[in-house]
Amino acid sequence: MNKMDLTQRLENCYSGAVFDVMRELGLKDGLLPRHLKSLDPEVTVCGPVSTVLGRTDNSLTEDESLLRWTELLGKAPAGHVVVCQPQDDDRALMGELSAETLQFRGVRGYVVDGGCRDVSFIRKMKFPVFCRFTTPLPGHQRNTKFPSRSEKSRSNPGTTFLGIRTGWLSFQGFMQNPLSNVLRK
Repeated sequence: MNKMDLTQRLENCYSGAVFDVMRELGLKDGLLPRHLKSLDPEVTVCGPVSTVLGRTDNSLTEDESLLRWTELLGKAPAGHVVVCQPQDDDRALMGELSAETLQFRGVRGYVVDGGCRDVSFIRKMKFPVFCRFTTPLPGHQRNTKFPSRSEKSRSNPGTTFLGIRTGWLSFQGFMQNPLSNVLRK
C-alpha cells in the first residue's frame, strides 16, 4: 500500500478505531493536545506533516512580515498537513488568503497551536484547519520559518497526522505498514 492509499484510508477511518489499532501495535504518545479544535467538525484531514516554527519579531515592518509569510506559504509542500507552532497567544496565524493559497497549492490541511481568523470563509471553502482559538487580530510582525534540522519541533520527518472531529492522532512512518495491515482487516 503506498503512502497516498494509506492517507486516504486513514482519512475515512473513525479515530477511536485508529487509536485502538495504534495501542495494539504499542504506539504511545499518539494523541495531540485536545485544545486544538477543527473549525469545521465535519472536515477530516490526514497526511504527512510539514512543521513550521514561528516567533514574534517586532523589528519587522508589516510588509517584511507579510513577505516572509507568503514565502512560507509558497514553500508548503503539496499533499502535506502544515503544523505550525507560532509561539503566539494573541494573533491569528491562519486566515482566508492563507487558506486559499494552501488549498490551491494542494496542501491537505493546516494545524496551528494558536489563532485563526476568517472562520466563516474558511469553513465555506472546506479547507481543514485546526486551531486553539479564533480572533480577528491578524498576525502581522511575525517571523515564521520552517525549522532547521537543529531546531526542535513537535513532530519528526515521516510523521503522519490524522485529524478529525474527536481529535488528533500522530504516528511515525515506520509504523505505517503494520498500521495499514491491521486496517485492511
